[in-house]
Amino acid sequence: CVVAGLRSAAGQPLNGHLAEVRGMDETSGRVCLRLSPRHEAARWKKVTPEHLRPSTVPLAGDDSDCSFCLERGDEVLVSPCLCRGSTGQFHLRCLLDAYEAKNQGVIEYPACPTCKHHYEGSLALMLMELKREA
Repeated sequence: CVVAGLRSAAGQPLNGHLAEVRGMDETSGRVCLRLSPRHEAARWKKVTPEHLRPSTVPLAGDDSDCSFCLERGDEVLVSPCLCRGSTGQFHLRCLLDAYEAKNQGVIEYPACPTCKHHYEGSLALMLMELKREA
């Protein structure tokens, strides 16, 4: 999903940020979001559902493995490029690790290492911002 209409505790806008829904907080009825693939549960944000909108990043099928780590794991797999079949399906954490390893010390517009398709919108924003923070 993509966050809309929120600011962080530090006052930074979160609009347009890609987030992974990790569950529901039963007591408050809020959705638990992970804004970074590296955030542990203590750093997840809890937001009301009206502050979320669907992401344009396509999700991979349930029967696929990540092209980088070759595992399924409990994280969502995304298919952000033009690669067909299982070669274009990644965990967000693996995608971030690959982007950082390829672009050490440089912030480039993120693209698939195989088909060279530039990642779009909120996914590209997430990768570039996390790289800048590192």
